[in-house]
Amino acid sequence: MMLFAKGNILQVLEGEDCAVHETFRRNERDVRHYDVFTLIDEDIDERQFDGWSMGYRTLSEVDLKELPDAAQIFQCKPSELATRVRPGAALVVLRSFADGSMGIR
Repeated sequence: MMLFAKGNILQVLEGEDCAVHETFRRNERDVRHYDVFTLIDEDIDERQFDGWSMGYRTLSEVDLKELPDAAQIFQCKPSELATRVRPGAALVVLRSFADGSMGIR
């Protein structure tokens, strides 16, 4: 699952540990990507986005105004995420996208 806004991408990778880490390393090596970092890396009992093979959405300025959590994420520098973004904001935004509850599906 991938969301794009203001030149930044927020992506979820779920699955077997080795497959997730290999995909992340491949993304890091891709010359189109820079400042790649992990926001959350944790074991989960079950997939949170089961049934999604890939979803993509470019968030507009309207989306960012209507989704305060998304605005927090996409309107700050990566180095500021830990101090300026509410904990759990990324998961809220991604779940909103996945279930269509906020009109960004």
